[in-house]
Amino acid sequence: MKKVVKLLKSVVKFDVSHYNAILKVHLENENSIDGSAFLAEMEAEDVHPNRASYQHLVGLYCMNGDIDKATTVLEHMKAEDISINEFVFHSLLRGHTINRTQSPLMKSFR
Repeated sequence: MKKVVKLLKSVVKFDVSHYNAILKVHLENENSIDGSAFLAEMEAEDVHPNRASYQHLVGLYCMNGDIDKATTVLEHMKAEDISINEFVFHSLLRGHTINRTQSPLMKSFR
């Protein structure tokens, strides 16, 4: 995947939709990535994440049970007044289930 992206970047100026597609592919294939590095790469190219970017990152973090990082993304979404949807709730449910944490999960639904 990295080779394909590198090749594409040599020919095409990436926008947020390209980065979201990369995140979606990682999510669908359950490939872990460093979300902070990914966002830094976007920023270096002067591309700003949107709701889909953040949702995919929440999904990627929750896929690995990393609720702390998913919560950090949710805080960025809240600060930018970006609403969450059913996908985010499902991701959080999955992340908490992976961690087998019931108490924070139940607080999320109250």
